[in-house]
Amino acid sequence: MNNLETQLNHGLIDLGYQPTSLQQHKLLATIEYLQNANQNINLTAIKDPRKIVDLHVLDSLTIKPWMDVLAPNARILDVGSGAGFPGIPLAIMYPNMHFQLIDARRKKVDYLNQLIAHLELINISTTHQRLEAVDMSPTMIIVRAVSSCSNLLKWSKHLGDVPMLMMKGQYPKEELVKIHCPFECTQVHIPKCQDVRHIVCLN
Repeated sequence: MNNLETQLNHGLIDLGYQPTSLQQHKLLATIEYLQNANQNINLTAIKDPRKIVDLHVLDSLTIKPWMDVLAPNARILDVGSGAGFPGIPLAIMYPNMHFQLIDARRKKVDYLNQLIAHLELINISTTHQRLEAVDMSPTMIIVRAVSSCSNLLKWSKHLGDVPMLMMKGQYPKEELVKIHCPFECTQVHIPKCQDVRHIVCLN
């Protein structure tokens, strides 16, 4: 293993995963593809592959405790997927679930389609649309680095009482005081990384 493979493997194990060699290969291929595409389209400001492992891949996978309680055929809606996080890593690690990635930017959706084809992922699809236009019935909604809690609640209102996980950095105190529904906020940790992360779960 090279240093990047070792870092990824240790991080996955620390998060509680038991990755196969194919899963590790696809996660590393995701990073390489992102780096190459990032030269032509602005997908991420993070250039160092070691930081991509921590701040994109492993960060995406910190929601493992919430994923593990879902049925194998669960339908996950990833809102504003952008460069494919968290949807792509989750689809790799949970091959029995289906992931729908949506983004309002056509260039990002085109990139996602190319990446999905490159990785030969069959449990994932994309749509060029906004959350308020979604007409599917997801098991759970996941949102990473997209707007405020109150906006997301408003935009997803038509979907009914679907659990929503919002992946945040620092504890989003100012956002949470503006919402009027039950929630749980849990601090999660990226292995061997000092960055603070929180998962807000709206039921």
